Amino acid sequence: MHKRKQSKPRVKSALAMPRVLAQAVENAFDGICMMDMQGRVVYANRAALAMFGYGRKEAHGLRLGKFAAHPGKVPEILKTIKATGRLNSTRIGLRKSGEKFPVLITASLVRDNAGRKTGILVIFRDLTGDREAERKLRESESKYQALVDSAKDFIYSVGKDYRVLAANKAANALFGRKPGGITGKKLGDLFVPAVAARYARGIRQVFRTGKELSAENDLQPKKRGRRSIDTILTPVKDSSGRVISVLGVTRDITRLKQAEDEVRRLNKGLEKIISERTEELRSSEKKYRLLLENLQEGVWAIDAEGVTVYVNSSMARMMGYAVREMTGKKVTCFLDAGGREIFKGKLKNRRRGIR
Repeated sequence: MHKRKQSKPRVKSALAMPRVLAQAVENAFDGICMMDMQGRVVYANRAALAMFGYGRKEAHGLRLGKFAAHPGKVPEILKTIKATGRLNSTRIGLRKSGEKFPVLITASLVRDNAGRKTGILVIFRDLTGDREAERKLRESESKYQALVDSAKDFIYSVGKDYRVLAANKAANALFGRKPGGITGKKLGDLFVPAVAARYARGIRQVFRTGKELSAENDLQPKKRGRRSIDTILTPVKDSSGRVISVLGVTRDITRLKQAEDEVRRLNKGLEKIISERTEELRSSEKKYRLLLENLQEGVWAIDAEGVTVYVNSSMARMMGYAVREMTGKKVTCFLDAGGREIFKGKLKNRRRGIR
């Protein structure tokens, strides 16, 4: 349907699109909530409402504890956020139906122009699919190999002697090795000493207790850059219940951390941007634009004539162009003959009010 990049046309500078930026937050895959300093919901986007099973009106004013399987821990969570300005933690969420599910929570304080604390921005990511994948991996060795080799997460198993028993393609690639390249290696062969020691302590604990262990920290392979990761270590037991190895699933959350840093830089006045989207977005377009640029989904906005008025970096990268090369150009410039005809028909219908 689309043509790849052939030349470098001159284009206009990006246009202001506060409405598009607001829609991007509303339609983000992650759940996004704005809460006051007491942990009450001021705004929740579509994903957050769907994740927890509430309507927009009934969600307004709900306390954070309504979303937690262990509400008694919420005061301590709020205390941590207020004291440190941030939180990144895997917790057990609670849907309106009573269903519990694993959720990654990223939170940061919002301040006004005078630097006063005015609210808390909370981002929820449903980890149900991740945990389900782990369960299936433990159930079937044959399915394990197929699943782990297609996963982007680093998946591996380690023995009691701290040697790698098996690892998927992503884990091998992390160390610049081909599949099977890190099998048989000890932790000390792969990581800088401090990281190797920390992993050894976690694995030793799982062998000793037979219980799952999760942690968020930094990882630094030898001769490679530092990364932020979220790791779950799970005991693998034989038929008698004896732990015979440890299964590790590590997710690279470096980009999430970078996005979190961006959110902290944007939190000045962010409460007004979210709670009064229409008016406040006009004065805070730059903050929303930066938030939009951190989304992995592609966003492409056009005017009534089919001219590109906004495209984010993800969309431009998908198309093989730079943002400046797409802005101001008609959509038809990026479509083949068949695609242009389809687009013209749809544009004509939209002008008539037909979707």
